[in-house]
Amino acid sequence: MRLGIDFGISFSRVAILENGETRAMKVGTALNNIGNEFLLPSAVFVNENGSMLVGQAAINERLKKSANFKKEFKRYLGQPISFLLGGKEWYPQDL
Repeated sequence: MRLGIDFGISFSRVAILENGETRAMKVGTALNNIGNEFLLPSAVFVNENGSMLVGQAAINERLKKSANFKKEFKRYLGQPISFLLGGKEWYPQDL
């Protein structure tokens, strides 16, 4: 079995290659905002206690406290940029 990940800036997708068959994996957070159950939105929401929600769960929480929400942060990977979320500084690779 092999696992493949399309690590996109806006969305990520996962597939498995097993016995010569490729199978896209459904995301456990249900349908996202574009109606595709196979794409995981590149979004995080950090709660005040430091716990993190990802994907559609993060998008669902963003209106509660927008300062704790970040999307499309992967475009900054490897750059000396940080974001303040949930009272803590985060680098793109940490998110």
